[in-house]
Amino acid sequence: MKNLINQIFEIVKGYREGEDGEMSIDIITNWIRQFDEEDQEFLLSELLHILKLRYASKDNFKEYFKGILFKDIAKMAQSNFGLTDLKDIFGKLYFIDQQPKDKSQKNILNILGDVLREEFDLDISNCGKDNVIAVIYLDDILCTGDTLFKGLSDWLQKADFAADKNNKEFMEEKKLNVISIFYAVHNLNMYKVRSRFNREHKNIQLGFIWEDNHGIDNDYRKPQNSALQFIYPKYKAEEKLIEDCRAQIEEKVDGYCDEKRYSRTENYFYRDKNYPSKESMFTSNANRDRFEEIILKKSIELYNLADSKKVRMRPLGNGLTTDKSFGFGTLFFTWRNVPYNTPMVFWYEHKGWQPLFKRNYTEYGSASGWDDFFKELFG
Repeated sequence: MKNLINQIFEIVKGYREGEDGEMSIDIITNWIRQFDEEDQEFLLSELLHILKLRYASKDNFKEYFKGILFKDIAKMAQSNFGLTDLKDIFGKLYFIDQQPKDKSQKNILNILGDVLREEFDLDISNCGKDNVIAVIYLDDILCTGDTLFKGLSDWLQKADFAADKNNKEFMEEKKLNVISIFYAVHNLNMYKVRSRFNREHKNIQLGFIWEDNHGIDNDYRKPQNSALQFIYPKYKAEEKLIEDCRAQIEEKVDGYCDEKRYSRTENYFYRDKNYPSKESMFTSNANRDRFEEIILKKSIELYNLADSKKVRMRPLGNGLTTDKSFGFGTLFFTWRNVPYNTPMVFWYEHKGWQPLFKRNYTEYGSASGWDDFFKELFG
């Protein structure tokens, strides 16, 4: 087991380096000891396999975004605007900077800023000030898409380009669109949020750029065609802990939807045992079953201990308010933080639980309700 811990540490040792929550051998050791002894080595082995696929270091981010911007954005600019000089192209791109200082976007913009200075002697804060051709939204991972939608909607009401009109009016007048670039994208939710945004903001199109091997296949609606690359447990009869939690989630979602007069999404607590037809996320179908069951049960224990049961809070990671599921179940980790959409066992740090990845709890402010959310949820 010590060897597995050391191998995991070699992958994630850059996590929050130099900050509170910096990764260590002790953190990994203390985390795994909270599980049943007979499961510990298995969990570490499977987690090692997952982290090789789904942990992004700072260097990974730099090379990925550099490649995307130099290749795909350059191709777009040449095709749509006849521009070929990279310095000229980047000088005409406006990079949205609207997340709080400790969120992913600012970290990525800092990385990109270094690249632009090194390559073109450009200051990213001056890009897109004159003759802007497109607006760029950068972030680490698209999970539910809620952060992207709300962030863009808020930003469109601001006035970054002209004093006499907000960003939406300016973009509509100039016929500008938003290009979103993520390190990883949950494919189903990318389509959902793009449709939602384009309905809300009809004269501004939202597009996405990402590498194919950074797409996460999570289409639970078509399991026969999906790799189901997220935590999505199969049904197991007579599991009171699990069924009680399912009933509680259904009740709170129904109550919320009745109060808000929202329609409910389909129920997807459990996957069909026959899918995915080909395993690409875990080391085998059997190991997926076992890993998911262990993570679900332990996460439900934490969920049951939590002081609050806000409607988005779920044991397998925060979901959307109308979703009837155990949670989003994402398995993606970066050098600076992990999404709340990952199972609670990875980031929850209350009621005596020691997380594997200590999060930085950044608040968005009372206007968006996030400060109250976190005070209720974790206070």
